[in-house]
Amino acid sequence: MLRRRSLLTDEEDRDWYHEGLTQVAAALDRTQAGQDLSADEVAWLGVRLSAIFVRDAAMTLIGRYDDDTHIRLWTQLTRRVEPDFAAPPAALLAFLALRTGDGPLARVAVERALSVDPRYSLAGLIRTALDCGLPPEAAAGMDCAGMADEIADKAAQCPDLARPVLPVGW
Repeated sequence: MLRRRSLLTDEEDRDWYHEGLTQVAAALDRTQAGQDLSADEVAWLGVRLSAIFVRDAAMTLIGRYDDDTHIRLWTQLTRRVEPDFAAPPAALLAFLALRTGDGPLARVAVERALSVDPRYSLAGLIRTALDCGLPPEAAAGMDCAGMADEIADKAAQCPDLARPVLPVGW
């Protein structure tokens, strides 16, 4: 299991953004191949996704992997990650469910994210989209991959914002 002590080390030159993006892509590869993630992989992904830039980078991989692969990965993470880290994967699951027209799954995932963090902005936006009846085509038409360069540039400009954000008590 992930060691809390290792999370607290202060590594100035660590590239949290690219490490996180690489780990998300590797998890998607394994999920696409039908493999489950280990407990350590789940724990580290939960930690890495706590950084908004890494969470947003995960969205840029929509289209590179089919929607079903994303739904399986984010479902697995939402179920298995430590509860304090569930908001990001649950919000990603909600977005994929909205995108594919699975409103009930999107609602359950949004509520899961908001139960962990009532102010989690991505989950709040998705809940608003669901409440307003946003059609799946609107979410499916978003060019998530097209945001990759912009997110990477912002992560390079503000590398501290790509660092994991640990909940109080971790």
